[in-house]
Amino acid sequence: MYQLTSAIEHVHYSTVLQGVNTPTGNGFTYLRGSCPVCNGARKDCRQSKQTGHIFCRDTSAHPMGLNVIGQDINGFWIWAPKRTDDQYRRPIATAQLKQLTPSETLSIEARSRQYQSLARHSGLSLRDRERLSARGLTPEQTALLSKRLHVWTWHSNRAIAGITPRLPGVNLKGYTRKFDGMAIAVPDLDGHVLGAQIKPIRGSGYFWASSEAIGGVGIRLPNEEVPIGIYRPAGEATTGEVNLAEGFLKPAIVALRYDRVFIGASGGNWIGSPQQLRSALEQLRPEKVVLNADAGAVQNVNVMRAY
Repeated sequence: MYQLTSAIEHVHYSTVLQGVNTPTGNGFTYLRGSCPVCNGARKDCRQSKQTGHIFCRDTSAHPMGLNVIGQDINGFWIWAPKRTDDQYRRPIATAQLKQLTPSETLSIEARSRQYQSLARHSGLSLRDRERLSARGLTPEQTALLSKRLHVWTWHSNRAIAGITPRLPGVNLKGYTRKFDGMAIAVPDLDGHVLGAQIKPIRGSGYFWASSEAIGGVGIRLPNEEVPIGIYRPAGEATTGEVNLAEGFLKPAIVALRYDRVFIGASGGNWIGSPQQLRSALEQLRPEKVVLNADAGAVQNVNVMRAY
């Protein structure tokens, strides 16, 4: 039995979602930085006072316990609690639906090879090296992250040999999507790159390198879980503990700075990927597991709920 330690006190929050009916009227609460869909990445999200539905424009989000039920005339996706009946799922053309079937996605090995080829081809720009330096990494630590193919500069609209439309973040013609920022790899314990998030040049937050919004492949693995990332120090870990930290760039950085093993998850949702988490802990066999609360976690109801 793993010991879980945390400095977070129990906090009670009221239920965010209440109804599943289509909203009417103009009564909305503006969520700003507390949207349960994008975890505050966008600032224009809102919630219907009548139905509890969440309206968010994030096209790459995979929130726990929510499904898209439609889109309004302003381009907001409408999210409601998950239902098993198909009428509440996002409409997808039949040809696209086959493309998104988990069994049709790339294997872990194939996905990793393509992401690593993309990282090698792209390299890490001086701008992104400076961004990492501003976060406390030495040039040597930044070079190690780049050598491990855990960070690279995302170049838009590139066709690279060996990169196919079945890779999340690549369009149906085989070109990298028009993202602008630094890519952060999500590696497993064996070094396979399971996915990537983008830290945009402008704006806050992160988003997944995904093609689901354009009829391509989403971020989920063949087992339908969202990737979680495991980050190791440069040498041997200085303690027998495994640390949990929200996101991916922060765990990648602090693993090198403090010589500890970190497991990162988008929105702190480790429990949403139980097979990966269990496999990692069984292989690492830590003496204890430490939950590191993000600095803004107590202000973010959705991250706190995941904790």
